[in-house]
Amino acid sequence: MGKKQKRRKRRHPQPPTPRAQVVLDEILNEATSLAQEGDVEKALEVLENIPSHLQRRFEVLLLRGMLLTELDELLKATETFEAALRTAPNHPIVLGHLALLYAAQGWPAHAARTARRALEVEEGFLPAEAVQDLREVLEEVTAEIRKEAAQWSVPFDKMEEALHTGERAERQLIAERFEEAARLYVRASRIAPSWPVPYNYAAIAYFFTGQVKRAIRLSETVLEAHPDNVDALANLARFHLALGEREKAEQYAARLKQVRIDSLGDLETVIETLGFLDDDKTLYEIYRRHRRRIDDLSPYALFTLGSAAANLRHFRVARRLWQKAEDYGYPSPALLPYFIALDKKAPGPGRAERYFTVSLPQLTPLSRIDELANLMTAWKEGEITEKSKEKRLRDMIKRTPFLVRGLIQILWESLDPLPGIEALAFVRTPEAIEELRRFAFGKSGRFEDRLAALQHLIEIGEIEPDQPVQIWDEEAQEWGEARLFPVEITSEIETPEHDPEVIEHIDAAVEALQRGDLEEARKECLAALELDPQSAVAHHNLAVTLQHMDETEEAVEHLKRALEIRPDYLFARCSLAHFYIDRGDLEKADELLTPIAERRRFHPAEWTYYHRTMARLRLAQEDFESAQHHAQLVLEVIPDDEAAQRMLDTARLRGFFSGPFWEKFLRRQREREEKKRHRPTRPDATLAECLDRITKDGLIGTARAMPTPRKYNVRKSVLIQDLVEYITNPEALREIVKGLSDAERQALQDVLEAGGTMAWEDFTRRYGDDLDESPFWNYHEPETVMGRLRMLGLLSEGTVGDHLIVLVPYELRGLLPPLLEEAGGSGDKKQDTEDKE
Repeated sequence: MGKKQKRRKRRHPQPPTPRAQVVLDEILNEATSLAQEGDVEKALEVLENIPSHLQRRFEVLLLRGMLLTELDELLKATETFEAALRTAPNHPIVLGHLALLYAAQGWPAHAARTARRALEVEEGFLPAEAVQDLREVLEEVTAEIRKEAAQWSVPFDKMEEALHTGERAERQLIAERFEEAARLYVRASRIAPSWPVPYNYAAIAYFFTGQVKRAIRLSETVLEAHPDNVDALANLARFHLALGEREKAEQYAARLKQVRIDSLGDLETVIETLGFLDDDKTLYEIYRRHRRRIDDLSPYALFTLGSAAANLRHFRVARRLWQKAEDYGYPSPALLPYFIALDKKAPGPGRAERYFTVSLPQLTPLSRIDELANLMTAWKEGEITEKSKEKRLRDMIKRTPFLVRGLIQILWESLDPLPGIEALAFVRTPEAIEELRRFAFGKSGRFEDRLAALQHLIEIGEIEPDQPVQIWDEEAQEWGEARLFPVEITSEIETPEHDPEVIEHIDAAVEALQRGDLEEARKECLAALELDPQSAVAHHNLAVTLQHMDETEEAVEHLKRALEIRPDYLFARCSLAHFYIDRGDLEKADELLTPIAERRRFHPAEWTYYHRTMARLRLAQEDFESAQHHAQLVLEVIPDDEAAQRMLDTARLRGFFSGPFWEKFLRRQREREEKKRHRPTRPDATLAECLDRITKDGLIGTARAMPTPRKYNVRKSVLIQDLVEYITNPEALREIVKGLSDAERQALQDVLEAGGTMAWEDFTRRYGDDLDESPFWNYHEPETVMGRLRMLGLLSEGTVGDHLIVLVPYELRGLLPPLLEEAGGSGDKKQDTEDKE
């Protein structure tokens, strides 16, 4: 018999919590803590770093939706809660959030249906105040639907259904799915035939699918029933303008001007339409007439009114309107050329002759610009055929009637016109070519940009390569004749013949140089020159070897000898130019390289060496745009060229920090800091009050700068309380004072001797200002006396009455004197400081 099996005990243990759930709980707790501390963006970033399979979990979606709502990302929050609802259908919390979000975005039918569902399934799950909020929302949106139904004589249930369909269509329109948007708007119009809104929006959707004539017919149908309908008149003005029928467009605009404007939406529609027509005078009249409603306008309407004011030379009004547009969300980079032009009182941004009264996103969906860029890239890289390119381009132009007008605006208004030049040359419609010619043969822009436009006109066959052209030279302030020849890069470059034995020595020298054997390289170069003293290549290679051996002067002599033998020897010119760049003689380097620009045939190695040298020279001359151009030419041939990439990155970075955007940023930062500095304070302000004037980011720098760094990943109020307790501890304060410089201790002594406060002017006359320092102390600690003492919590500033003062926080006035005396911060030090002044 076999062995008797031992019976195992049955156990019923609790299943362990899955590891994934533990990790997820930790992540959710971290994100929640960050949100409670006020760092909502960081909390959202934590959630976005969760593995993709966990991001679909209900609890993640719920928290993400709440965070997006707090950041005012309403559409993203809506989509996130909708995803959560698919995971947990009829969840009252999600339904409640969605109802509020739908209402906030102007979708009353969605809000009504969702609020009803939430109240039906709530059953005591929601807090009483949330239930009350939902009832109020339902009441408000129901009244809104009822009002709309009464206005257009549509039964309530039909009006709600039509609105719901129209709201779905609006989301498709926002997502730039125009065919689906048109289909849904048409369905809404069939549900409520007397309601004109879906007809007007269907016309817009058709317009962006390229069906302009159909869009016009639909808008005309609306006008037959509603002759003063603002949206229909505005649509017809824009649609005819897109077809080049300006006279018809202006006729509809004239009718639009006569219509009484009641709603804010109608006012914005009129502003946008007149912006398309460049009607500065009427736009400025609208601004004056509706000045009280300015704060309620969208950023794009404010931009349009600001441009009209600038065109009429009302620069202060323009600045105020653009700043308000920027505050309301208009992209700062897009406004930058306008502010720069305004500072100069120029006729328009960039190279433009006027300030554009319509912005790029109003002319064309930005996704179409991306689509065009992708098509251009695919064509350049040989991924599509000519036939495919032309077909896709025709389709895009048809679907985007204002595409060329948008590209023209990019050409004239942007800080860099090259993307606009390339895109217009690629699109190649008659309008695009005409604009390229106007730019190339005009006086606006830099000489090299106009040359680039001419080069593109040659490449697309609009100008013969050897045709003489008249081009404006802004430096000479005169028209000059130029002949443009295409550059050919080929390996079939003729080189002087050498005796085989000479070539053998030259090749051996190159191999020795590559393996770092400099003595052998020099020996082989000298052997080649002994056989052929007129070998420019041997002289050049010997010079390169000598430079590696730090025998620079002798190397230069060989480079000069190489150029005497062969004046057109590119490598010798570039190598000698590098020597002059090293020595700082940029004018001599430029002089050496100038003749190379006349060459029309290059070997790839010559092409890359020349443009690498030019990039280095332009970088040294601080012509950062030109340096980028030359570095990019190298990278087109050798994509992994480290030197060219490094120079490109350097040029971009230095160009940014020396450009108008950075200057404007610093100016505005200085203005903000100046404004913050003048906030009222009390002469006996406490340390907590002084620290509260500093931003949370600044206080992080303070926490890190303490002799014993403080925990800063807490709420601002908690951090301030901890810093107050730490700084007012005599032992900690002693360590802080020990770390001060003599000047910093003397500055504190002076303020204390003045009674704890001192006039700002008196203080800065002795110790300087910190206004130009970065306020982001957690990234860059201040270096000025005032900046350091403010960061450490020992000094503060503010206005008392009309006087700007510096002050020592009240609690520290009794603690600091003995510590300063102990550290040697009084007596002779004061005299030393005054002597230095």
